[in-house]
Amino acid sequence: MGSKCDGNLSKIQWNVIIILFLILCSGASCTESISPREIVSSSLPIDQLWLAQLEEPLSAQPVLTTEVVIAQTAKALYGLDKNSGQQLWKYPFRERQSSPIPVISTNGGFVVFGDKSGTVTALSAMSGEVKWQRQHCGKENYFSIASILSEQEKVFVASQPTAIEAIYLENGSVSWSHCEINDTLFPSRGARLFIGEEEKLYVVTTEVHLINLDNGIIEQAFEDNLAGAQQLIHERFYGKSRVWDANTMKQISLLTSPSYIPLHGDCEDFKFPFILEANYLFAAGNCGGVFSLDLESYEIVQTYLSDLYVMGSIAVYKDALYALTSNGEIHAFDPINGRSVGLLKTNQSVGGTVILPYGILSDNEVLVVTFGDDAIYVFKK
Repeated sequence: MGSKCDGNLSKIQWNVIIILFLILCSGASCTESISPREIVSSSLPIDQLWLAQLEEPLSAQPVLTTEVVIAQTAKALYGLDKNSGQQLWKYPFRERQSSPIPVISTNGGFVVFGDKSGTVTALSAMSGEVKWQRQHCGKENYFSIASILSEQEKVFVASQPTAIEAIYLENGSVSWSHCEINDTLFPSRGARLFIGEEEKLYVVTTEVHLINLDNGIIEQAFEDNLAGAQQLIHERFYGKSRVWDANTMKQISLLTSPSYIPLHGDCEDFKFPFILEANYLFAAGNCGGVFSLDLESYEIVQTYLSDLYVMGSIAVYKDALYALTSNGEIHAFDPINGRSVGLLKTNQSVGGTVILPYGILSDNEVLVVTFGDDAIYVFKK
């Protein structure tokens, strides 16, 4: 049997290459600015608003407020004006950060993040000014921040191993906490947090705990493993190719990506779900391509880009579905009938590993695209 030398790298091979690159570039020699890719052509129904290049590659996808784009590298957080891309502020980290840590409060006024020592910091989203800092509860240096979730008045912080605090956004004081490191209470190495429609906090580890947002009382506990849950939608959890009822934690359905999506690794999972209509969920398959799912029947009703490898998150903006592919293209589709409504081509491909923060996001005001380098592209219609 001869070896395959057709020039196409598998997902595993791409991951190995990128990991080796990140190891080699852990010093200062690889932190210089990367030349932005060139847009070769575009027929997208949107216009490029601005392009910003940071001092080193992004380490997480940006997050959006009403007026500011928050960008993160391993060395700092940046606040960029949403309309112009102008840098408003920069907050250097005390040590290099590798996790996607910043969280925006739902009122848009705060940027909250944690570091490896367990310090939780809140900045003004507009000025970058430090509003408060506090040490997350529990023993010093035993954990890193695993998950942060915000609602209008409080931010909920979970550490690794799992201790949980509810902190008031205005002043950093604690509303309630579960600081005991008790494997029988919150097992696992970390937690994923969701706020449900009934104003309950779901703490997902290898078990699920339902907590009252106001007083921190644990109202229900389930033994089912939802550690792979990606999103909570209409009282249902989606993720790891399965759907669960959020009230009973019982599995409702088993989901599988279409078999004709090209082989790029494990095809039994999808990530980054996104809803356009009340009854449809859009997801990017780990094996490439995008599909839409009827939330009532769990049947796949439309597929897109089944012959390409979709990279990272997808988004719906101004009634079009946008996806980034590994060949460096941005595709726009009518999400209902699957018809192409535009294409943007660049002169560079996109690396193939979940380590890099590539993908598309939108808050319906702008569309933000990252290709896994130091550049942020913002589009608007």
